[in-house]
Amino acid sequence: MAKGKSLKIVVGYPPTLSSKGTPLLSQNRQFQYFNNPTFLFPVSLATGATWLRNEGWETHWKDCIAEGVNEEEFYSFLDEVKPDLFFFETKSPVVKKHWRAVGILKDRYPKMKICMMGDHLSAFPEETMKKSKLDFLICGGYYDFAMVELADALENNKEIPRGIWYRKGKKIVENGRYELKKPLDVAPIVDRKFTRNELYQKEFNLIGRPLAYIMSARDCWWGRCTFCFTPETLVMTKDGTKQIKDITLNDEVITHSGKYQKPDFIFQRDYSGELIKIKVDGIPELRCTPNHRIYVKKNNEEQTIAAADLKEGDLVISLFNQQAHNILTKNDQNTVQLHRLSSEKSFLPIKNISHEEYFGPVYNISVPREHSYTANLLNVSNCVWDHTLYPKGTFRARSPENVMQEVKYLVDECGVQEIFDDAGTITVGPWLKKFCDLMIESGYNKKVIYSCNMRFGAVNAEEYKHMARAGFRLLKYGLESGCQKTIDKLDKGTRIADVVSSCRDAKKAGLTVHLTMMVGYPWEYKQDAIETIKLSRYLMRKGHADVLQSTIIVPYPGTPLWKEGIEKGWFRNGMDPYDYERFDMAEPVFTTPDMTPQEVESICKKIYYVFLHPEYVLRHLTKIRSFEDVLYTLKGVKAVAGHLKDFSRQVQE
Repeated sequence: MAKGKSLKIVVGYPPTLSSKGTPLLSQNRQFQYFNNPTFLFPVSLATGATWLRNEGWETHWKDCIAEGVNEEEFYSFLDEVKPDLFFFETKSPVVKKHWRAVGILKDRYPKMKICMMGDHLSAFPEETMKKSKLDFLICGGYYDFAMVELADALENNKEIPRGIWYRKGKKIVENGRYELKKPLDVAPIVDRKFTRNELYQKEFNLIGRPLAYIMSARDCWWGRCTFCFTPETLVMTKDGTKQIKDITLNDEVITHSGKYQKPDFIFQRDYSGELIKIKVDGIPELRCTPNHRIYVKKNNEEQTIAAADLKEGDLVISLFNQQAHNILTKNDQNTVQLHRLSSEKSFLPIKNISHEEYFGPVYNISVPREHSYTANLLNVSNCVWDHTLYPKGTFRARSPENVMQEVKYLVDECGVQEIFDDAGTITVGPWLKKFCDLMIESGYNKKVIYSCNMRFGAVNAEEYKHMARAGFRLLKYGLESGCQKTIDKLDKGTRIADVVSSCRDAKKAGLTVHLTMMVGYPWEYKQDAIETIKLSRYLMRKGHADVLQSTIIVPYPGTPLWKEGIEKGWFRNGMDPYDYERFDMAEPVFTTPDMTPQEVESICKKIYYVFLHPEYVLRHLTKIRSFEDVLYTLKGVKAVAGHLKDFSRQVQE
């Protein structure tokens, strides 16, 4: 451990009190107030705290929510510790509370610097910097890495790392998005005693105690960013055209409104599938994935339409005059100067649309605020899921050996009986086989239970059996809906038939299946939502699934669904999309075609009633083998009752 560092640091969560219940903030979960609270271990934040301490800074872990610490007790703690830097995470429904909390803390402790992070801040970094007295804001995920880099910069008077917004006098320095440039394995294994793992034991679905949450990867390997262009696509910058594969974060690209702006993220991945080829006179053919949205003029309005939905004759939009088109056609790309903008936009008819199969690299760039750029002189949306902490295309995984090292630490030094791997989805293929082999060869498959998130259709029946031999117990699947059109719209890449077969294969291997579902989608009719009830009942009654949970869909501010909701008028009458406090899952915020908010809430609750169905109850009772099974069942009954109570609040009209 390094010595002699001067900063005193606090990492955790400030008191976040509400009459609605206990807030769930950690692990980037969908926010909800709980009557029967669950505290999930915040892996990234705890990794950062452990890392800071290991590097020699005096570091304190203070999760006021899990500890039940009130404001006065927190102030007493700060008075005693006198920290120089406080790191904490926030989410949309409590972000305004935290803006006010930052103001109070800065007034009481003017020398203490405060750094916040979270998905809402990554979507709207400028908003929080303007509406609070915050000193630093981590834009994007990989908090742990960014926290250590910021502490090092402050300790040694270095430049603030890219991806961390800050103040320079009265000026807000917009500092892009944090980009991880190191392998995840360099981060330390979390010190569970230092970060008080005993506070995070209240979790109904996990049976082993003590339990521990880990993350073998950040977000989901699925990451199918379907919004991309082929490498040769030309992007217009302040200095001329560049192929998209050569665009850097320092390039100023031109947006659909004619403004210059630097991208904050570059996406590159391998793609295998269909490409849409769009031919317009005067410019090179544009080749893109089917879901990439192109600016068009339709019904006398400018809008974006997915490439797959374009038709010959549709008017695509360009900012450039005919001279620029002609120069580009001649491939004299270096002479194109962006000052040759026409005073009026060009509306160009599509001459031909065709399709091709493609395998190779594809690219996209994220442009904050404007969310657009030009591709072969056409205006396009950046279509990037850049609101998330770990955007599609940025998946990172630890090595199986590194995860195995943490398993051994948790079992040998912490006595952990069950581990839940909270990667968005556990990495499959060779990674999963290697990890299972390590668990079996080391004998730790007999010492600890391992559970994780899983995708339908990701592994086959034999792989499920191998997971069971390796000590896996519970698999959580994100079904989201029992309606195929909803699953397709959400780009889940799942078929209902795969859902049933995956559940059946997992159960045959001896694994426990947990389903998560949502209701209240703005395009779903009541009959569509009923399909979700039917599917959940079928899976549970037939023994293909053991546990499920249902929630009301929440379009978090900054997400594509939230933006689409604003564009299409999906929000309920009188509902302000910027009224962040109402995005707490206590009520539907979207309208649906033929259901009232009360009916949406009712369907959400009805899904839970499958636990009371005689066929399910009888099947579950036959599984009871011990007193521990009885206790687990009683905890489950209490959890279900708590969920029903959580959704029983009066729906605001």
